[in-house]
Amino acid sequence: MKKENLDREALLLLKALVETQNLVRAAQSLDMPAATASRTLARLRDLFGDTLFTRCAGGLTPTARALELAAKAQAVLSDMEKLLEPAVFDPASLKRSFRIACVDHGVFFVAPAAAQTARLAPGVELEIVEFANNWASDLQNGELDFAISPVDEIPADCMSLTLEHCRSVLLMRKDHPLALACRAAGKGPSLEDILKFRFVELVFRPTWLYRRMMTMGPEAWRERSVAVRTPYFFSAVEMVKHSDLLLKASEMLADTVLPGGSLAAVPVPDVLHADFEPKLIWNRRTHTDPAAQWLRSLIAGSVSHKTS
Repeated sequence: MKKENLDREALLLLKALVETQNLVRAAQSLDMPAATASRTLARLRDLFGDTLFTRCAGGLTPTARALELAAKAQAVLSDMEKLLEPAVFDPASLKRSFRIACVDHGVFFVAPAAAQTARLAPGVELEIVEFANNWASDLQNGELDFAISPVDEIPADCMSLTLEHCRSVLLMRKDHPLALACRAAGKGPSLEDILKFRFVELVFRPTWLYRRMMTMGPEAWRERSVAVRTPYFFSAVEMVKHSDLLLKASEMLADTVLPGGSLAAVPVPDVLHADFEPKLIWNRRTHTDPAAQWLRSLIAGSVSHKTS
């Protein structure tokens, strides 16, 4: 018998023979035909160069070598059983760093999960990195664990979950002429109203999505006057606080700065309304990873709780 033919069935028979000291009873305990048990015992004898069992009046007596091998077989079988047991995930014992690529919006979805992670998994570190144009390849090669973005073209090797449906508003200083006019009229502005002013534009990645979104809407909107382009939301906010510039942003971002009292938000004209749908994205190779599943559920769960 060759070593590679020493399988689980042979180890189980060796163990059963030592316990029962009878070939027929050992075979029955394993639901193994007696002829198969006899052939397996012959192969075991050939492999180990030992008779292993000698005949006696009551059946079979194990040799010293058989007793030694049975003890080792028990250890091997126990290890094999452990391999077949389902993994039990314990976040408290997890030691791992997760890298999440996102822009400003992404932090709002990660923050509630980060608080839970800090409490439930003290060995876990979350690293928030810039959302770059090569995010998909970074997910594929393991440089990233997750990405959060409103991209609507998800690669075939990735999966996604829509986190929220956001609407857009126009941010401006509280005493901005447009804000005063809207309050006086009791309604939002028209496209013609907002195009009287210049804009601060939020630039984001992936670049192709930014360029496409900048060309959406009526022709008059596409030809709007942009005074400043910046990737930083809070720098854009500071600019509109001290000027007549307007900033088109999601309600989610706007809600973070409106409580201060120095800014106002008005709805965008209907012709500019478009849902902003940030998504949690991951590569299929990590879909069944218990640790990744756990963090993914925290992010999704915190959003569901917030929006319910």
